[in-house]
Amino acid sequence: MLGKDMFLEIARYFLLTLMCLTFVGIVISWLLIVYSAFGMCCQFSDKEKRYSYATLWNPMNAILNPSVLNEDGLKSRKRAILGIKGFVFSFFTSVGLAFTVKFLDKFL
Repeated sequence: MLGKDMFLEIARYFLLTLMCLTFVGIVISWLLIVYSAFGMCCQFSDKEKRYSYATLWNPMNAILNPSVLNEDGLKSRKRAILGIKGFVFSFFTSVGLAFTVKFLDKFL
């Protein structure tokens, strides 16, 4: 039979492994965001709209105003939003796992 200390060590290593995997998810999501955002900034429907009031003179703001993008820009925008969702999910999952490890260390 496993003792309490052995169970805690196994649980801690398992949670730390999951935290490392979520860190990999964070890095991959961040790279997807950067790649897609720069791809989106090159895909405007009209070249004059890149630095205009529609984007508040910042091409990265095209993610907030999709009407200035062409079809390829809209695809890049969807990938960037997917990367943002993955980044946020991985980050909060990692924070939750860290709190779980701290809970196991302190209370059990």
